[in-house]
Amino acid sequence: MKARIIEERCIGCGLCINVCPQGAIELVGGKESKKLSPPMQMQPFQPIPEEVELMMIMDQLKMMESMLLGTKEWIERMEGD
Repeated sequence: MKARIIEERCIGCGLCINVCPQGAIELVGGKESKKLSPPMQMQPFQPIPEEVELMMIMDQLKMMESMLLGTKEWIERMEGD
């Protein structure tokens, strides 16, 4: 699997950095959500076996789900105040 950034969807938040199993992404220049090009750059990494890759993807999805649910709960609490 080749890592890539979908430039039109990148807002420079850096969330992808935390879930990248190979540390192949880094934030360059801080959060800049108004830039037309993403403030990210890819780092070279070694390919990994497909089974390990699938396990890491599942772990990433679980982590992202947890982060999103936590954010949703926080927003709901803030809207309730």
